[in-house]
Amino acid sequence: MDRAAAEQSAAQQSAAAQSAEQSAAEQAAAEKAAAEQAAAERAAEQSAAEKAAAEELAAEESAAEESAVAQSAAAQSAADQAAADADAAANGWYTPSGNWVSPETAARALAAGIAPGETVPNYLRCGTICGEGPTSGEVQTAYACKDGLMTADECAGIDADAIISAASSSSGG
Repeated sequence: MDRAAAEQSAAQQSAAAQSAEQSAAEQAAAEKAAAEQAAAERAAEQSAAEKAAAEELAAEESAAEESAVAQSAAAQSAADQAAADADAAANGWYTPSGNWVSPETAARALAAGIAPGETVPNYLRCGTICGEGPTSGEVQTAYACKDGLMTADECAGIDADAIISAASSSSGG
């Protein structure tokens, strides 16, 4: 082989080697860029997951706070109702029709589930001994005493006329 051909062959081999080196460098750079891109994507995914977890935690905390507020309000409402019931039991009330409900009757009414201020059925009322209008039993006894159907001992201490008069002026309850 002559010298020119050898130099040309060497130059071609050198160019091929450079081309191979450049190709290898480009491939390495591409692989590095792909690895960096993958790392960036993983970091973005991790950041998104952390953000979602933080938002979920914040929502759970907010829900817990709202629940605590609602429970506190319910407890306060129950305490207020208990205080109102205790006040009604201690002081009595007037019914919508204007009849007095004594503390003794109020306690029975509350125990029976009747709200303060509501009408109390006659069978729960304690009558004149509590400062209320007479009960039906008191009225029956008064008429029995007045009509002589009961003995003087049974009628002792009963003011039949006052009971009958009070019964006719109030409608009970």
